[in-house]
Order: sequence, then C-alpha cells, then structure tokens
Amino acid sequence: MKRIGEAREARRRMYDAAVRARRASLHSNDSVVANATSTGGRLDSIPWGEVNTASSPAASDLAWVQCQPCDQCYAQSFPIFDPKQSPGFVMTNNQDSYCNSVQAIETIGRGADDSLCDYQTGYADGTSTFGYIAKDQFNFWDAGAGSDGVTVSVPGMGFGCGTKNTYGVQTVVSGVLGMGFGRALSMGEQFLALNGVSPAFAFCFAPIFSDPNSGWLMFGDGALPPSDYPSTPLLQDEGFSVYFYVELVDFVIGDQRVGVPADVFDIDSDDQTGGVIVDVGDIVSIITTDAYAPFRAAWINAVIDILGEPGVPGPDGLDTCWDYPNVVGLPSIGFLFSNGNVLRLSPEATQLIFIDDNNVRRMCWPFLQKSEESSTFASMVIGAVSLHSTEVIFDTENNIFAWNPRQC
Repeated sequence: MKRIGEAREARRRMYDAAVRARRASLHSNDSVVANATSTGGRLDSIPWGEVNTASSPAASDLAWVQCQPCDQCYAQSFPIFDPKQSPGFVMTNNQDSYCNSVQAIETIGRGADDSLCDYQTGYADGTSTFGYIAKDQFNFWDAGAGSDGVTVSVPGMGFGCGTKNTYGVQTVVSGVLGMGFGRALSMGEQFLALNGVSPAFAFCFAPIFSDPNSGWLMFGDGALPPSDYPSTPLLQDEGFSVYFYVELVDFVIGDQRVGVPADVFDIDSDDQTGGVIVDVGDIVSIITTDAYAPFRAAWINAVIDILGEPGVPGPDGLDTCWDYPNVVGLPSIGFLFSNGNVLRLSPEATQLIFIDDNNVRRMCWPFLQKSEESSTFASMVIGAVSLHSTEVIFDTENNIFAWNPRQC
C-alpha cells in the first residue's frame, strides 16, 4: 500500500508537469518554445544532478537499462548489463537514424558526434538517467512455437545505456521499457522499422497476490487482436500523442449503467485537458469527481446488502473499504465505451485486499478520486489493477484498443 501511495504521488507530479508544459505550448507565441514544450517540458542544459525534478512524456518512448561501467547506479536484482559481454552491442553516433530520432526530441537528446550519442531524461518520481544510445540484438521467445523455447532475434534494437542513474522509489528493476504511442523511439515502432512486423503489443497482468505472480508481454503480429475480441478506437490527440486515449462514456455495475454526466470525459479543446487515458504506470484507476461520486454511490448501493456500509477508509485516498468478509460474491464492474462495447473487469480487479496496521484483513474498492487541487490533465486514468486478469491489446497501427478476459 505504501508503494501504491508513492507511485500515485509520482504520477501526479508527472501529469502536473506535463499539463503545465502543454498549456505553455498552446498559449505561447514563441514557436521555438512551443515546439520544445509540446512534448512535455523542456530540459535545459543543466548539470545532470539537477535533472531528477524534470519530467517528459517523451521519456515514455525510450527504453533504457543500467550499463557498466557505472559512474552512478542504484541496486538492482539482476547483474548490471555489461556491453563488453554482448557481441552484438554497438554504440551509435550522429550518422545513425535512431540516434537522430533521439536528438530530435529536445527533452531527451543531449548531443551527438561521430563517436557518441548522448541522452538524458528524468521522471517526476525522482528517477533520472544519463548515458548514451546504443544498439544490440534483443531476443524474444516465439509465442507461436508453443513450449519449444524457440527464440526470435531482432538485431539493431535501439536503447539507452545508462551510466548515471537514480530511481525515485525503492526498486530492483534494471531500467524502463518505453512503450509510448507512435514515435520512432518506442519498442513497437522499432519492430515495425526493423522487421516490418506490426507495432502492436499486448499484455496480461496476473492478480497482485497470485502465486506464482505470472503474466506476459507480447510484441508483433501475434499481438494483433482477433476479430471477435471486443475493442474501441484509440484516439490520437495531436498535443499528447504519446498517451493512449479511449472514449469512455459511462460505468456499468451488474447490468445497470451508472449514468455519469454526458460530458464528464470530454477533452477540453481550449487547454487540451480531460479525456480518458490507459496508463498502467498508475496502479489504481483515478477518476474525476463528477464521475467518481455517482460511480461510488452506485457501487455502495449495489453491495450494501452484501458488505454493509463502508467502514474506516484505507490508506492514500482509498475511501471505500470494508473488513474483508470470508465469502465475497460482488457485482461486476464494466467500462462502457462510445462504440457500445464494455470492458468487464475481472473479479480480482474490483477489490484491493491488504492487511492494515492492526493486522486486520481489509478490502477496498480500487478507484481513487482525483483531487480538486490536482492539475492532472486527464479526467480518468485507467490503471493497472483495473486490467488484472484481462488480455489487453494496443494495436497502434490501426488505432485499436482491444481486450479479452483470461487467466494470465
């Protein structure tokens, strides 16, 4: 629960910084400033140590790992990547197209010459990375080959080799995997450029407390959604195309619509705020007050005969909680999209179970109300918990968001 709080605060700061930059780009008469800030805020040429307060949606595109030799690295669970041990590793320079794509994004590129291509970026949670752009062969298990363990090798994949890194929250991860929407830096777009395969990707999260905690991430043509999967369009927002927008219109509990205000999820064309994005960097889904209030009231009404009135609130804004009952059969929750399709949340995604400070097992409704003070640009963020035990597909070539309930 503490980690959820840290992640929530970090994402809030990132969104706040992004919307400030976005508004600046919309209202500035200086074309240079507008071009720089439209990707989420310019990082000026400042010492590396100061970078950790900056954030940029463009950072969502770039994949990076910690690399030896490290000038400054945090502890991770796997050995830090040593380029000398990888025969396919090459450093890029200003003659390389991927390097030039990085340098074209002013919030990431830090200059390139005939021997080196520098990058630098930061995230709102205090994470930062500085290093150089490299390429190497990436190996993937061929999902179409069954359980034979066949691998597919993709040479020439671009990524950041971080030699000065900090991580803003306690972690053991090796780096960040960039999956942003529709730019050359992201992993999916590299698949398209290098192999001619679809930039689509799909994943399936197992429930938090599953044992083993399984799940998977798939790239390429095999990730494309079958025609019988329910789906809804991915919206391309010109100001912030790195995010995955969907057109949500209402919530469904059981077989009843909640009836949120008709315009509550609209995008404000004046300052480019509002809308609904899918972003699993947020653990719990966050909803604007005008939609959250009727949604919460409808949920309490639907479960009051089963659970009674909500009790003591949980940590970090989780305000709808109960002592965990021995047997729980709760109504389903669905997200209704403009094309009429409904994403039904799995039973695991409708409850967040934890042990409180008094060693009491408790259960919270896993949605958060967006605070009035927050300048977060989205009206709703669909987070990771809402997608547990659901195969989720991002077909970025055809602008389709699809899903299928399944065990991961």
